[in-house]
Amino acid sequence: MRLPSPPAWLVVNADDGGLAATSDAAILAAAAEGVVTSASVVAGGPTAAAFVARARDLGLGLGLHFNLTEGRPLAPRCPTLTDGGSFPGPKGRVWVAAARSELDPEDIAREARAQWQWFEDRGVTPDHLDSHNHVHAFPCVLAGLARALGHRSLFLRAPEEPECPGELLPGLPSEALDRQGIAQAIPPTWRLTDRFAGFAFSRKPNLRAVGHLATAAPGITEWMVHPGSRPGSPFSEAEDRDRETSTLTDPNTRETLRAWGYRLTRFAEVGW
Repeated sequence: MRLPSPPAWLVVNADDGGLAATSDAAILAAAAEGVVTSASVVAGGPTAAAFVARARDLGLGLGLHFNLTEGRPLAPRCPTLTDGGSFPGPKGRVWVAAARSELDPEDIAREARAQWQWFEDRGVTPDHLDSHNHVHAFPCVLAGLARALGHRSLFLRAPEEPECPGELLPGLPSEALDRQGIAQAIPPTWRLTDRFAGFAFSRKPNLRAVGHLATAAPGITEWMVHPGSRPGSPFSEAEDRDRETSTLTDPNTRETLRAWGYRLTRFAEVGW
């Protein structure tokens, strides 16, 4: 007798929750009307508290979008992470500091605990961890995160889209860890998804950009999305962010994903 194939789970995860009302509204619309099932939230972001409350009402999965590049830290006394009391941004400057191991893992651990506590103060236990501008891909940042949160059970993003060579994060220094390096460095209570997509889609927000997902593989795939424009950077202000919203709320997208063989889910629903 032929055994049934394991499910092909798909988590459609929206980044940058809590940074602006415009992008928050787009994420929530893409959850209520479209295929978004999960969101990564910047703890203490300008609109984060209101976003989390609404996202919980919609049943979205919620994760920590660990931030070292915008705004101010939530923890006191993190001297290697700040410049004049704020995160130094832009991302390129933080990437260089991380690549040179100028960020103290203990400072990172202290800030990670504070950002996690922000969620728990609101009755939320995040089910996944990633980071704003992918700073967690650097060894010193990942070491600090593991020191702070290594006892937690969660999914961690490995931001690598091997089916789309050339569609990589622009400017990311070579010191950043690839998927294999991240897998070797994480605590045993953390888990990576089996597949990641999103870089190609962010450049060309239509279903053709994720056509490589049409072969639904058993396991868990994360599709990273950024619906809705927000002020602050060329990426976030681009019209492509609104095109993402249109694609994610198009009824044809849900039907296409179903036809490809995926089951939409949240990280917490597939366990560790």
